[in-house]
Amino acid sequence: MDSLTTHAIDFNSGLFGPSVVAGVTTSGLYGLVAVALVLSYRISRTIAFVHGGIVLAGALLFWYFCTPSYSGGSELLAGEGGGGGRPDLPKWPVMFGLMLAGAGVAALYGWIVTSTRMATYPRTTLTNFSLALMLIMIGIIFTKNKSSGEQAPSPFGGGGFDVSTPGGDVSQRVSYHQLATLIILVVVVIGFAILLQQTRFGVYTRAVADNVEASKLVGVPIGKVGTIVYAISGAIAALGGILIANQVGTETTGILFIFLRALIVCVLGAFASIPLALAGAVLIAVVDSMMEAGVFGNPDKAIKEIVVVFILFSVVIGIDRFGKKGSSVLAGN
Repeated sequence: MDSLTTHAIDFNSGLFGPSVVAGVTTSGLYGLVAVALVLSYRISRTIAFVHGGIVLAGALLFWYFCTPSYSGGSELLAGEGGGGGRPDLPKWPVMFGLMLAGAGVAALYGWIVTSTRMATYPRTTLTNFSLALMLIMIGIIFTKNKSSGEQAPSPFGGGGFDVSTPGGDVSQRVSYHQLATLIILVVVVIGFAILLQQTRFGVYTRAVADNVEASKLVGVPIGKVGTIVYAISGAIAALGGILIANQVGTETTGILFIFLRALIVCVLGAFASIPLALAGAVLIAVVDSMMEAGVFGNPDKAIKEIVVVFILFSVVIGIDRFGKKGSSVLAGN
């Protein structure tokens, strides 16, 4: 009886407001990766698992290039050894450089799956190919990564502010990094929306996303459009990894956990709707924040995961049951 009481779920209203604010600001981490996945899926109709490798590489490389070395250890990536320690380079040039590198890797992959003979392969084959590339990248990173889960420095500094309840008795710390992540997500979404609506490239992109075969018939350069869209999504994925490295740290499993959560978020929009994916990002981030803050008491970690997964599946089933037929999550359209 005592164990049941200890792990019971209750509701602490005083923590609700601050945890929601913290969750909304954290949702940018899921949202950036989700946007990259949705953009690439709309062009190739395959899940770009390769973005998972780009996210992980972006996080760990940013930590390596921008974190000052420390004494102790004998491995190059741990900061010491024959390599002379970490470079401790300026954060902003490194961030843009890694985004360009992520764009290059994704563009090469996008060209392969949209412009070569592989474009005619079944979608399942292309998805497996992308998954294999992600596993190869992760395997290489596993062999080279010597970090111990340290947080990477933030390009936006280490400051922040407190969000308090109306009574002022409970507060939640929100970092400038969290706020900047959310702002970047909003800017990325608005910018891409303008690109899609106001440019010829945007018209081509929407045409390919709606109907690949019809786009071929009217002369849309599918390979070029696909390569550019993949390059943009790769840059966004690398940026997402860089921002994750400060908030989550450099533990490989933690970074991949964020990527998998973003993948789940994309299911809410059937990999076709950025607004639904963003709504899912906010939902999962807010629920996570409330669980961690103790809004529902202190249940076991397993119970927390069950609650999060139950809420997500309920939303997915609700969209499939009451949403438009063309956007059905489970219909396979």
